Amino acid sequence: MTQATRTPTDASPGGEWGRSHAGRQSDEAVDLIGQAILRCELTPGALVSEAELAARFGLRRAATRVALERLSVIRMLRPVPRRGYVVKPITLRDVHDLFRLNFLCAPLAVVGNFAEVDAVAQHRK
Repeated sequence: MTQATRTPTDASPGGEWGRSHAGRQSDEAVDLIGQAILRCELTPGALVSEAELAARFGLRRAATRVALERLSVIRMLRPVPRRGYVVKPITLRDVHDLFRLNFLCAPLAVVGNFAEVDAVAQHRK
């Protein structure tokens, strides 16, 4: 099992995990743990605890708790009372849904990038 790092990557889920305010450690925790699940760095079917994940990712327990609750809502984790959380396996349907979401969002990202380029060009004039 590979240790996840805190460096952002192009695979970062960004706000897709229910992010509400940038800069919160709970938002970072959602991203880090969500990425670890998607990359199978957290083994599907494994039982994980709040304390274990907080230590692994260098997060506060409160932020980790909020992240685990959010990831449970979107069914990436299954809570097990008084024991922790089970990492849900990534199904073919999940992969299909991610590709479909990417297909729907990619044109919006391109338009947004062109708007930024136009703004920079206008500023340079």
